[in-house]
Amino acid sequence: MLHFAPNDFLDPRHRLGVVLAGCGGTGSAVLSNLARMHVALVGLGHPGLYVLACDDDVVEEHNLGRQLFAPCDVGQAKASVLTTRVNRHFGLDWGCMCSRLSVLTMKDVTDRLYVDVVISGVDSAAARRGLLRDFLDMVEGRPVSAHPGPRYWLDFGNGSTTGQAVLGTLQDVEQPKSKHETAARLPHVLDLFPDMADEPETPSCSMRESLSRQDLFVNQILADFGVNLLWRLLRAARLDVHGFFINLADCLSSPLRIDAQVWADMGWPPKEKEPER
Repeated sequence: MLHFAPNDFLDPRHRLGVVLAGCGGTGSAVLSNLARMHVALVGLGHPGLYVLACDDDVVEEHNLGRQLFAPCDVGQAKASVLTTRVNRHFGLDWGCMCSRLSVLTMKDVTDRLYVDVVISGVDSAAARRGLLRDFLDMVEGRPVSAHPGPRYWLDFGNGSTTGQAVLGTLQDVEQPKSKHETAARLPHVLDLFPDMADEPETPSCSMRESLSRQDLFVNQILADFGVNLLWRLLRAARLDVHGFFINLADCLSSPLRIDAQVWADMGWPPKEKEPER
């Protein structure tokens, strides 16, 4: 089964709007990869990307090394540091919000750009559910002539040496006629893992403690694999894989294929409960 990119992603009238929620271990690497992707797209004649990075956290000493920050960044807002860096390095005009992405900041986001893709590197199920609710609200009730709102949600999650990313849709994407079976909708992370549990917050106080919870390269590898999904969607105009699972301890990676049976085995779509007799 295949999923084809919408035509306006391949030949857009404006840069594709990307909102990045979270600029920590994975988010910092994702932002750098998005900048490289933008430059490549522009070189191919595509308008490229406009990215708005959002995070309310500041850089601490234990972030150094595992996240893309330098000693001079300690005490400064992560979103501002990273956005300023890629803007200067690549000559971009991307924006940042030094606050969490929430219903209170949705209007500010939509006033700044048309949101086409949401990327999240947050550390709780509650934060994911909040993002889903807010961005679905952006999609519903739009006039036909308006921008359709965000269509894709790329979510990252990881443990110490394992992780996954899922690229799902927030609304159906019209598919072309094809000899292949196509999927207008891709299940997102909360479709596939609706019972995802919140992990207790245990802030790190040192590099040693930080690395005991997340290994050194897990975030970078997740970012490389994940942004590659978006790159393939725009470069090849289609996908047959919309996520992956990695295990660095065993040097393993497994694709999440666009396959109705794979989704059914994961419990999506959920079966309707039979009425009680």
